[in-house]
Amino acid sequence: MRLTGDSTKLVLNKCSISEDVRGPDGKRLPVIVANEDFLHYTFEDFGARQVQFNNCNFSYSVFNRAYFYGAAFDNCKFIGARFIDCNFRSARFIRCDFSYSSFRGTTIPSKELMCNVPERPNVRRELMQALRANAISLANDEDAKFFIRQEMKAAELHNQKAREAAEDYYAPKYGWSSNRWNWIRVRIEYIWLWIQRFGWGYGECPWRLLRSIALLVFALGTLLALKTGPTAAGFIESLPRSFKRVLSVFLAIPLPSQQNVTDEGFVVWLLLSLTAVTRYVALGLFVTMLFRRLSKR
Repeated sequence: MRLTGDSTKLVLNKCSISEDVRGPDGKRLPVIVANEDFLHYTFEDFGARQVQFNNCNFSYSVFNRAYFYGAAFDNCKFIGARFIDCNFRSARFIRCDFSYSSFRGTTIPSKELMCNVPERPNVRRELMQALRANAISLANDEDAKFFIRQEMKAAELHNQKAREAAEDYYAPKYGWSSNRWNWIRVRIEYIWLWIQRFGWGYGECPWRLLRSIALLVFALGTLLALKTGPTAAGFIESLPRSFKRVLSVFLAIPLPSQQNVTDEGFVVWLLLSLTAVTRYVALGLFVTMLFRRLSKR
């Protein structure tokens, strides 16, 4: 099948190419659109149910309320395309390019898309961000969690390649000799990515936040014991008391024995202040996680 449109407006509005043509055996004959260039087209209220698209270019096109139920796309380009309130349920994609595409209110199979992600991790990260926003617009909590994990994996891979600066794309931008500021910046980003993944699972894993809180409280209690008990025997003796004191500060429950404590020095004050800061940061992160979960319901 060959499809032609108005080359002046490049708009296909309120039309359908889904044909129910039967062969002699009664089976439905496939509708095939091959080697067509739909660059900068607009598809509004367009229907293409169970249509096969081969080697078609949909780059920079706009799909508004398009219906592609059960359609198949083989080696098609969707670079910079926009999908608004579309239906790709049960659609299949093979060797398709979705670089820089955006989605809103569009039903599209996530597993199919993951087989067609861009090779460059920075472009893949942008696609995962767009798909995550689309999943949130559909109140699809599971897909939103899936895409945020994929987004952060792509961000970590992009950061790794930027730190290595071995490929032609990364060497001029992130090499020490060519751009020292970017060289430093990607290493700072690596530390921040590691903290997000280990500390609270990018805001999606409450148990990781609890683990990080426990580790921080343990570390602060140990440092406090080292300060108050400099010898080995004094350290072991002061360890339970230090943990109890750090927990009391973290939970904002004052101990009776600490109400009349005199000045113990800057280091002790700093450790207890860090404990109080940890409490507020942990509370803020927990409230953020809770708000995310409740807002998706």
